[in-house]
This record gives sequence, structure tokens and C-alpha cells, in this order.
Amino acid sequence: MSRKCTNLFIRLFLLLFPFAVTAQSIRLDTLAFYHHLAENNLQREQIAFNNLWIKQRIHDRTFTDSMYLNNAVLYYKLNLMDLSDIDLAMVSGTNFNLHSEQLYISMLIIHSRLDEVQNILDSPSNGFTKRTRNDAQLSVNMLLRKNIVIDTTRSTYSTQIKEIAEHYEQAPHHSPVLAGLYSAAVPGLGKLYLGYKYQALSAFMVNMLLAGQSAESYARAGPRSFRFIASTTLFGFFYGGNILGSILSAKKQRHDYYKQLDHEILDFHTTIVGKPLY
Repeated sequence: MSRKCTNLFIRLFLLLFPFAVTAQSIRLDTLAFYHHLAENNLQREQIAFNNLWIKQRIHDRTFTDSMYLNNAVLYYKLNLMDLSDIDLAMVSGTNFNLHSEQLYISMLIIHSRLDEVQNILDSPSNGFTKRTRNDAQLSVNMLLRKNIVIDTTRSTYSTQIKEIAEHYEQAPHHSPVLAGLYSAAVPGLGKLYLGYKYQALSAFMVNMLLAGQSAESYARAGPRSFRFIASTTLFGFFYGGNILGSILSAKKQRHDYYKQLDHEILDFHTTIVGKPLY
């Protein structure tokens, strides 16, 4: 009886072995073809290939998450941000390896979906490394203009994000109100408060020159003369403009500083997205 079973097993093995080899060969050929598309930067063809795979394995959530994320990255590289965002929204974000998790987080940050990133970071079930978690949390806090705390004794960060965070803590905090009051008290003082020495000097000299001209016009021609009215109006225009300019400069100074940091944060995450997917 055992001999008959053995013979039957051998016959079945010999019968099915060629089909198994053929199926494995097809799979390897498929992967080789996909690698060929990736190596030659044929993004649109990769997207079409991914969509075929998604249709074939629609119930495999881990697989489809990977494919949707892949498509989102490819659309992003093609500057098709709307399509990238649509595919990114299809990702559940629960079944990734380490690199895919970093890629997913970076894509969410690039697409300004910061609430989703925060929800992922708040979830106790995610398996991110400490560095990935810290980099993501710092990025979100800085982009939302929140206070940050860099604990270098207990936590680890990427060098670039740590440098950006240090610059973030050094952001200018000049008050627009104080800048305006200083300029009202002494023309140019508000600019000096903001650190613009040459603008402060020019504002002071122009306003003092116009003030002197107005005083001279008053003394020589009287308060109702056209000369006095014209010089006083011009002085008032420059004096008020100096105050308003100091207020706006204080706001713009901080806004531009943060915008530059935002670009550096997004560049960091773009670098992660630019890494090879396979």
C-alpha cells in the first residue's frame, strides 16, 4: 500500500512540476519587466502596470496599499498632484515595511495632510522607528507653527531635521506693534529694531530733511502757504509710510523666515520620496 502511495506521489510531482516552473518563470519575467520600467523612468507605464495588478488582487489590502502608494509617488514625480493626492487617499497606511512607512509619511507631509500624519503618530499601533517618529513630529509641529522641544539626550533625529528645528527656534520674534511705536517716536528706529541698519539710517535722514523743510516753510511763508502745506503733506506721507513700513516689515520678516524653513522641511521629505521604491 505504501509503495502504491509513493508511486502516485512521484507521478503527481512529475506531472505538476513543469507547471510550477512555468508559473515561477512568468512571475520572474513580470518582476523583471517592472524593474525594466522603473530603471528607464517609464512612470506612466508603471502606473498602468500597477493598476492592472490592483484589479487582479483587489482584495489583498497589503498589496493594494503598496500599489496605490507607488502610484501616488509616480504621479507626484510627474507633477500630477491631484492624481497623486487621489491615489494617496486610497492608502490605508496600516500594512507597510519600514521604508514604505517613511515614504507614506513623507507623501502625506508633502500633500499638507498634517492631520492624518498626527493621527498616525498618535496611534500606539504604528511600528515606526524612533527617528522616523521624531522627524515626522518635528516636521508637523514646525509646519503648524507650534512650539517644539528637541530632547537630544533621549531622542534621535535626522541631522537635517535637527538643524531645521534649531533654526526654527531662532526665528525672529520682533513685535510689529513695537516696530511701529519705535518708528513713531523716532523715524528709522523701528527699522533699527528689526535689524535693518541702512534702511533705518535712510528713513531717519529723509524724515529729518522733510521735517526741517516743513519747519523752514512755516517760519518763512506761514501755515497757510502752499509751500508749507506741500512740504508738511510730503513729510506726513513719509512719516506715516515709515511707521506702516516698519509694521509690515516685522510681519514679513517672520513670514519669510518660516517660509524658507517650510521649503527646507519639504525638501527633506522630497528626498525620501525620491529614493528608489525597490
